[in-house]
Amino acid sequence: MALGTKWEARPGARAGLFMLAAGIFAAAGCGDKDGDSGDDGAGGEELEGGGGTTECGGEAPVIVSMSCENMGLQASDSGDYPMLRMSLEVTDADGDLDSYTAEIYFDETIDGSVLADSSPFDPVAGTTSEAVCNTTSADLNLGMLSTGGNPAFDTEYEWSVIVSDAAGLASAPFVLTCFTPKADGTDGG
Repeated sequence: MALGTKWEARPGARAGLFMLAAGIFAAAGCGDKDGDSGDDGAGGEELEGGGGTTECGGEAPVIVSMSCENMGLQASDSGDYPMLRMSLEVTDADGDLDSYTAEIYFDETIDGSVLADSSPFDPVAGTTSEAVCNTTSADLNLGMLSTGGNPAFDTEYEWSVIVSDAAGLASAPFVLTCFTPKADGTDGG
């Protein structure tokens, strides 16, 4: 079987470079939903149309932890390919993780930092089923289906993920070192 030269994006619940909505958990919200005057004491501003909800969006998300795991071979339209999954625990004090974007970067230089100037992966966007300003934490899972090439099979890379919230505020990059799976879906390294 001839292998491609990129990581393939896959639609649906088993998507390559995807978010699993089932892994998202809501916590405390922002604003007083019952009779808010628009002044929450923190400089919040009333959204148009009244309704008593305070606008959130002043705090960037924080990636608390990140891990990677080989998910073995996964079926796609063009064959079976190995999948690497990044699992992230993300918090956001102002609660606007109800809409988020994740960007993944990598390089082969193991030095504690990854250049975030370009990536072969498109940013991944998602939403939760929680009300606006009511998602202060989320567990996100990013799956990357490998067809070989860049990144290569069975290679140690330094991976970096940046998560942005509904207001567009970006987390600091979280950096992790792990191997990509081998072409047969077994663990690399």
